Amino acid sequence: MSKVALLTGISGFIGNGLAKRLLDANWNVHAIIREETSKESLRDLESKSNCTLHMHDGSTESMVRIHLENHFDIVFHLASLYLADHKSSDVSGLIRSNIEFSTQLLQGMYEGGCKKIINIGSYNQHNNSKKFNPFNLYASTKEAFQDILYFYHLEYDFSCLTLKLFDTYGPGDTRGKLINLLVESIRYQSHLELSPGDQIIDLSHVTNIIDHISNAGTYLNENEKTLWDKYLISGERLTIKELVARLEIILDKNFLGQFGGRPYRNREIMKPIEARKIPPWSSKVKNLSLDEGIQELLDK
Repeated sequence: MSKVALLTGISGFIGNGLAKRLLDANWNVHAIIREETSKESLRDLESKSNCTLHMHDGSTESMVRIHLENHFDIVFHLASLYLADHKSSDVSGLIRSNIEFSTQLLQGMYEGGCKKIINIGSYNQHNNSKKFNPFNLYASTKEAFQDILYFYHLEYDFSCLTLKLFDTYGPGDTRGKLINLLVESIRYQSHLELSPGDQIIDLSHVTNIIDHISNAGTYLNENEKTLWDKYLISGERLTIKELVARLEIILDKNFLGQFGGRPYRNREIMKPIEARKIPPWSSKVKNLSLDEGIQELLDK
């Protein structure tokens, strides 16, 4: 019998890739979408017979109805609103997306009888610290939801794994990530102003991340124990200066931009928290190296 997954964030870069991976593995995939969800990224999924989209109107009642009318074995919660910096006009959106919607999801799970969830967190919850030390308001909302999730774990026996991601990249990414900007700058010899570049970044190819999430889902789905755990999903770590040097070698061109052309951000994360705990499914993840990932960016 096919497993049934509910996804949030299916229109996002990672969520879209995860949906395709699960569909190819013969999962029945359901996804919650909203009026503002980008329909462009969903066109190739809508035609799949084992993919079902559910419109959420923003209310708790709508969320509960989706869960009562369907059976889900597990939820993959990837939806979030990310803002590196926020303005006063952004506050309501961050709370609505990262706390209200996410809590509605948990209540729907409880009333519908689904008790397994893969939650996606961020290394931004730990600014140069093992403990909670939010880099921005976004990170604070992710931590707040994690605390709410813990309540559902304690009160309703939810089985929960939170995977905290670092920087991700890959072909087709439209998020304006630094690695993509650097590749374009060096490839086409355009000027790009950077910080001094001594901060460490932790890079994972999207394929590696999807491997981790899908394998974590299988691990959780097949485990009869009530689990609560958090894992940092680390890739390859290097400074921005080292990344530029690596790209110069691969592209056989010099970087024409400027280090120090802009200052470090306030409370810049100079050394991200290190992942010391190995996920139990890690042996099943096929890790694409940074050099292989960069080459894939160039080939697309």
